[in-house]
Amino acid sequence: MKKKSPFIAGVLCMVLTISMVLSAAFMMKYARHDCTGDGCEICHQIVLCEQLFEKEATDATAYGSTAVLVYFFVFVLLPYVFYPFHETPVRRKVKLSC
Repeated sequence: MKKKSPFIAGVLCMVLTISMVLSAAFMMKYARHDCTGDGCEICHQIVLCEQLFEKEATDATAYGSTAVLVYFFVFVLLPYVFYPFHETPVRRKVKLSC
């Protein structure tokens, strides 16, 4: 099961990337179309593509800021909090015999 997990993650990443690229291509192609007014299917699809981009940007921002906070906490703050526990006579190479 563990060997399939990276494969599935890669496939999902490729699907997401392809959907983003195709959505952008669709929006560029039909940006100046002949709109039929209320209930235009092309306008509806363009709105859906814009919502996809907004959602992905919001998610990426949230995940990125969370990752930065976790990194800061784990690798910057925790070593200072637990620093006294890392200083031992063995690490300082103090000779304990008289």
